[in-house]
Order: sequence, then C-alpha cells, then structure tokens
Amino acid sequence: MAFISVFDVLGPNMIGPSSSHTAGAEIIAFLAQKMIAPPLKRADFTLYGSFAKTYHGHGTDRALLGGIMGFSADDTRIRDSFAIATDRGLGYSFTPNEAETDIHPNTVDIRMENAAGQVMTVRGESLGGGKVRIVRYEAGGYGKYIVIRHNNGLETIYGHLSKQLVEENQEVRSGEVIGLGGNTGRSTGSHLHFETRLCGVALNPALMFDFRAQDVTGDYYAFNKETYDNESTNATRLRGKQDSSTYASTNSSDDYATNKRTTSGLTDQISYHKVKKGETLDRIAKKRGVTVEKICKLNHITKTMRLRPGQILRYS
Repeated sequence: MAFISVFDVLGPNMIGPSSSHTAGAEIIAFLAQKMIAPPLKRADFTLYGSFAKTYHGHGTDRALLGGIMGFSADDTRIRDSFAIATDRGLGYSFTPNEAETDIHPNTVDIRMENAAGQVMTVRGESLGGGKVRIVRYEAGGYGKYIVIRHNNGLETIYGHLSKQLVEENQEVRSGEVIGLGGNTGRSTGSHLHFETRLCGVALNPALMFDFRAQDVTGDYYAFNKETYDNESTNATRLRGKQDSSTYASTNSSDDYATNKRTTSGLTDQISYHKVKKGETLDRIAKKRGVTVEKICKLNHITKTMRLRPGQILRYS
C-alpha cells in the first residue's frame, strides 16, 4: 500500500525550485568552502550533465554561489547571491562542460582560491530524486505505469511501460532506470507517456521545460487558470512536436514562451529568446530592442561568451 508522509508533501526547507539543482547544489558548495581557510578570493564552477544545461534556469548558479559564501539552503539571501558576491569582492565564474558525459548528470567541480593564495578543487554530485508512489497496471489506460512524487510536491507519471523496475515507496535518484519503454495498456505503438502533475492538476511539461534545447523556460512557472489553455497550446507549438514520436527538425519561432511574475500587485513580463545558428549577442539585442549589456546582466554572461544554437536567453 502506497503512503505519503507529511515530510514528502512539504519537501525540504529550501530556497529554489529543485531539491537536486538548488538545495543539493547549495549544500555541495557550503561543504566545499569549509575545506579551505577563509576568506575566499575566487570560486570557479564547472558544471556537467543536467547542471550544465539548466544551471541558470533552475537557480543552480545562485545556489552554488550562496553556498560558497556560507549561506544555508533556506537562506533568502541566495536570491541575491550575485550582488552579494560582487559587494564582497568575491570573483566567480560558471563554465558548462557538455563534452564529458561519463559522470553523474548533477556534477560540479569547484575550484577555490583564498586570499593567501591557497588553491583547492572539490567535485560534488547532487543526487536528487523522489519516492515511488504508485507501480500498477491499467489495461484500459496507462498499461504498466509508475508515479513518482518529488521533494517539491510535483508528481511525474510514466505510462505504457513494458517493465517496471521499481516498487512502491522505493526511494529513487536522478538518472536511475525505473522502467523500460513499451506498448502496454491503451496504446497504438511503443512510446513513453509522460505527465507532470501538481496537487492532482495535470500541467503541460512544455510550459516548464524545452525538450529540444534540454533547458527550462524560466526560473519558475506560475499557474494561471484563466490563461493556462492558451499558454499550453503555445508551448506545445514552440516545442516543435509533429506527432507522438518525432520532433520537427526545421526551425521553429525564436519567440520563446514568456512567464509573468506578479509582486505586490504589479505584473512584469519575462521574455526569452531561443538562439539560432550564427546569431550573436549584438544581433539578438537589436532584434529585441534591448542592449547587449542588459542581456548579459539578465543571464549572467559576458559579451565574449560563445552562443550555442538552442540556447535560451532572457532579454526582458
């Protein structure tokens, strides 16, 4: 019999959207800075796998920088890590490494240098994961399917499997194989049925994740019942989906999905641009009617950074 404890529902006490990409990353850096004599002069982070693809959207960069300055996982100052590091005179950099793949997807190398010139490099892995809530068979629906509850309350559903490799109430980690794809239940061909649900409400994954670019669409997603249908339709269009098994190879619109942030009754529009092959920061800035400096500031990048096709850049 599956059960949910109050701790599974509440999740960890943390700042940020992901237990593995924010809280876990923060703890790695927090422990790393304890290994070298203070004060720190510089910290350089090399990110691998999923960290390399989503470190800005998931707030991994803020979390790592906050941890290296000694902030705890629930410290609200993590949101302002960049400004605080600058005020403290702490140099830092974030370098994604997508070439090395034979390691855990949530891996970071932290090179630290203190004021005395001592240098130390530490590697950490944030395992993340969740608890398997349901492992069942439904002949007229999902067939063999699995439901996993994550630490932030989100549930992910995997349907039409040929084989389930986990049991109910089993703890699983990011990257662990939980089942094999198949054609069980009400299905017309071998595929994976994937859903994201929060509090029983099914949400279009494309609103939160760009499957082709392997990156998130923003720092967070705010659900609005009145605008959800239109947002979902637009997100699916931008995803480039043609049918249940293939994706469009042609260029889709580079007008990326927008998220709205509401604070104290004021609504700010947050907009993103998907980089095309050959585009430069200067060309993107002119197209969007903003400055290169603004794009760099919003994305914490330099003017000389090389852009890659499919990269997501915030411009407002």
